[in-house]
Amino acid sequence: MIAVSTQEPMFPRPFPMAVRMFDAVSSQDSPLRLLSKYVFISLDILEIKDDWKHRDFVNYVRRYFENKNNKVLAISGLRGTGKTTGILQAAENLDCLYITAQSDEVEMGEDYITIIKETDKKYIILDEYSWIKDRENLDKFLSTAVENGKRIVITGTESITLDFLNYGSLIHRVDIKHVTLFTYDEYCRIYERKPSKEVCLDYLLLGGVFKSYQIKNFDSMQHYIKTALVDNLVGYTKNKLSEERAKQIIYTVFYRAICSSTQSKIKQLYRDKLPVPNYFDLFGIDTDINYPEEEFKRDIDRVSDIFEQIGVIVKIPNVVDQDDSFCKDLPILWDKTPSFKTYVVNPSLTCQLIKAIYGLDKIDKYILGLVFEACTMSYLATYRLEESKLFFYEIHLEGGINSELDALIAHGENNNLLYLFESKLQENTSLEDSFTIRQ
Repeated sequence: MIAVSTQEPMFPRPFPMAVRMFDAVSSQDSPLRLLSKYVFISLDILEIKDDWKHRDFVNYVRRYFENKNNKVLAISGLRGTGKTTGILQAAENLDCLYITAQSDEVEMGEDYITIIKETDKKYIILDEYSWIKDRENLDKFLSTAVENGKRIVITGTESITLDFLNYGSLIHRVDIKHVTLFTYDEYCRIYERKPSKEVCLDYLLLGGVFKSYQIKNFDSMQHYIKTALVDNLVGYTKNKLSEERAKQIIYTVFYRAICSSTQSKIKQLYRDKLPVPNYFDLFGIDTDINYPEEEFKRDIDRVSDIFEQIGVIVKIPNVVDQDDSFCKDLPILWDKTPSFKTYVVNPSLTCQLIKAIYGLDKIDKYILGLVFEACTMSYLATYRLEESKLFFYEIHLEGGINSELDALIAHGENNNLLYLFESKLQENTSLEDSFTIRQ
């Protein structure tokens, strides 16, 4: 059986189903009756169409269900990335229990423990897990249940809270899969579009989330940041951080990320970027609130690290900061040579942030080239081999001479094998024969 909330649709598109009340609900003392807001759907009549394509992480969840594992599986990702859809696709042929919590429900963690103890289902999916109140004992119980043979997957909107379960009650007992990066390959497969230049441009402008969450303009960007990130961060801090402070921090992290990865590419962007106060004003952020400078800087660094950890941004270090053999004896202007670049992994969010920060009316091919670079670097950072290291190469020398390369993947003993990448949104692109790098 699957328990499904009747208040919100689970899927971003119509999901045909036949509903009937599960027999056990009629029993007054059934533990399943504790969750009075839910109806139960027979798995054999819950149709998941064969032609619905799935994201890459679905196979990861399937392997978890099939194999022995002593950890709870957490699927972490921002709104609109298909977490619930993918989990249920992975559970399509299984007899499992699905429960989604509500932010205003009266049930506590102990109620969920009772349900899991009483159900004979091996496969259990808990959605909106962070909304369950008084969850500490439940966290510990899930680990015990998994060790005793249950396969338990948790997910939810508040991906920051989910991610930090690995540092609390579920330390070393949870396997976290990040799914915020919605790749071009996945986009083509899910929407059944053959890879082409036109499809690639559509992905850069509108990709990164399912269609019902698309970031198409300034207003939809603001709404997405509010619901996917501001509320997420406030919820993680249990409202100790006000919404206004959360907005200041998050929009500053994005401002610095976009500037660090774009303004050196097109000189006009550096000249035209909005000053931070004007940028805050554009988004209606109150800059008059009392926020001590040192505390603000600390919180920005902290949230930037959190966003990197949960897969919202990727940070790439400059190889010249890591290995002085790349700049030995060169007259480098270190104050102009960046230590790292930061990229936002969602392409449509990157597009709208670039438009806002640089005051652009439209996204032209040059700007799309920057978004393409962000997608390329996000992909390389996520899918590189664990033993490899990813860098970029950029130096600014006296006399105005600059040298730059988008990506270097260092591999082998002492990182002595380098793979060089340049990201260009054009056909038949290759590295210039004249490009050299110091051995």
